[in-house]
Amino acid sequence: MKNNKFKNFTDKHFHELNINYLKRLKFDLKNISIMLNENLFDIEECDDGEFDMFVRIFLPIFKEGKKRAKTICLPIKHHKHSLKFKDWKRKKSVQLQRINGKYFLNFIYEKEDAKKKDNQKKIGIDLGYHKLIADSNGKFYGKELIDIYKRLTNKKRGSKKYQKLLKFKENEVNRLTKKFVEEHQDYDIVCEDLKNVKHKSSFYKSVNNKLQYWSYRQVIDKLESLSESEGFTLTKIDPAYTSQTCSKCGAVIKANREGEHYHCSCGLDIDADTNAAINILRRGAYCPSSQKLKHK
Repeated sequence: MKNNKFKNFTDKHFHELNINYLKRLKFDLKNISIMLNENLFDIEECDDGEFDMFVRIFLPIFKEGKKRAKTICLPIKHHKHSLKFKDWKRKKSVQLQRINGKYFLNFIYEKEDAKKKDNQKKIGIDLGYHKLIADSNGKFYGKELIDIYKRLTNKKRGSKKYQKLLKFKENEVNRLTKKFVEEHQDYDIVCEDLKNVKHKSSFYKSVNNKLQYWSYRQVIDKLESLSESEGFTLTKIDPAYTSQTCSKCGAVIKANREGEHYHCSCGLDIDADTNAAINILRRGAYCPSSQKLKHK
């Protein structure tokens, strides 16, 4: 060192230096996640009393003069969400999380895929803005959601009323999708693969604002989840020209579709989304490139 600066420090051997490394380290412990295996906790079920079970977590701290670790006992009360997994297998590990100063204990469940059904019947569905689901049998689900889309565009984004309405919309989409599946338990389902659909378009700004709340991705995700738990086959097909093709004569004429109505010179006069759903069903039945979800 020039001018013998810090001589007391530089003259010492490394092992003689008293360096507090922890002072040099900065930890951000606002958000942490720790997996605990079965050796670090146990669960006691309760058949009676105010709580349904107790989770006892063993701390890395031992009582003085004893080999037994100190513990934290957490009472657990089931609710409607946790009861959904009542028949699932609970894994022998839990996740302890700290998020923004709040602590959470997450249980991990697993369930084997339902045995694949040998359905002989198939049904096609078209996912749309004015009708959440239109099937190839001519039935519609979720026509009332368009009113929710409009109300969302008029709410201040991020406000409590906006968040509440957005959550309501998500719950309704899940409910209606599940209702459709329950009413077609003996059917395999063919739907559009809309992963490349984009909201931004040449439409007016007001139209794009409404389209951003269209829930096609949520419907597909819900169908994929239900196909695993219920055992039906979900086939996703390329939706190109399904809304422009006549399901009776096969003519592909864009002008035949006028809004929610489809009319062809061959005499077909039908709801446009029902027409598209029929074409989706046929493409799913005969197109070798269809993407089918496989079940164990």
